[in-house]
Amino acid sequence: LKDILRARQQRIARRFPRALPAAMSLKLQKRLAADIKKCGRNRIWLDPNEANEISMANSRFNVRKLIKDGLIIRKAVKMHSRARCRKNLEASRVPTKVLWMR
Repeated sequence: LKDILRARQQRIARRFPRALPAAMSLKLQKRLAADIKKCGRNRIWLDPNEANEISMANSRFNVRKLIKDGLIIRKAVKMHSRARCRKNLEASRVPTKVLWMR
């Protein structure tokens, strides 16, 4: 019975993880940084080691200071390779089955 209860508690804990305290929520800082850097929220990197200091920044001025210090960084654009598209393009011009039969 104890094992069943423990397993149930673990399932519940996995489904509803404990949220960070209000002071540790970095949504505002990420939004402000994205607006300042003129990019999306996914491109912004916040230093996980300095989460306490970042969470104290509640204005654009403070976020700019963190960007200058290097605690908030704009990530590089991810490369999108066209190699696979070109491979499919060749097959669409002349099907590989037809090439094989020739």
